[in-house]
Amino acid sequence: MLALALDKLGVPFSGTWQIDEAEAKELAGAIVSVAKLYDMTPSPHVVAWSNLIGTTGVIYGTRYAAYRVQLEMYREQQRQRSGDAPPVTVDEFGNVITV
Repeated sequence: MLALALDKLGVPFSGTWQIDEAEAKELAGAIVSVAKLYDMTPSPHVVAWSNLIGTTGVIYGTRYAAYRVQLEMYREQQRQRSGDAPPVTVDEFGNVITV
């Protein structure tokens, strides 16, 4: 999940943050140990708000990513028109290809 979050933020993921099976078990055990110390039963209000925030993020997060691509394409076209940038081509996926 961390890799997906970093990818959405535009952070390159090279496997540095990936943990192996032994580390995952150790981390899970530590989380369980801490959870046993506290009453971790969430109220229905917390669950409802968490679901709303998560659903909103999934729906609008992808739209925001698409908007950023469109914005970069627009800015690149503006730079190209003003002569500040070398000529570029934008492929069907929105990737800017420098000529």
